[in-house]
Amino acid sequence: EHLGRVGMHLVTFSRYRISSATRWQLPLLKESKIRQLFNLRRCALDTVLEDSDDFALINTHLSAFSRGDGTLEKQVDTLLTKVLIGKKILASSW
Repeated sequence: EHLGRVGMHLVTFSRYRISSATRWQLPLLKESKIRQLFNLRRCALDTVLEDSDDFALINTHLSAFSRGDGTLEKQVDTLLTKVLIGKKILASSW
């Protein structure tokens, strides 16, 4: 394994009760296995509010410095696939 924690700790705060939350692993940067052990694990957090199965919050932290290796595009494609399969509406500030 690796030394220390490198996972993304995303959180959703809500005044409404949360019924479930799912962490989606996003593609990693194209790096050596050694660097991947110590680099952050990018992800998305899908949070569903109680009594609202048709509304979900998706919190993401994508790779900003993918150096043109296609990682960012793969992460967005993965996110869009999850959203479209779950029939969720994607709203963002990016």
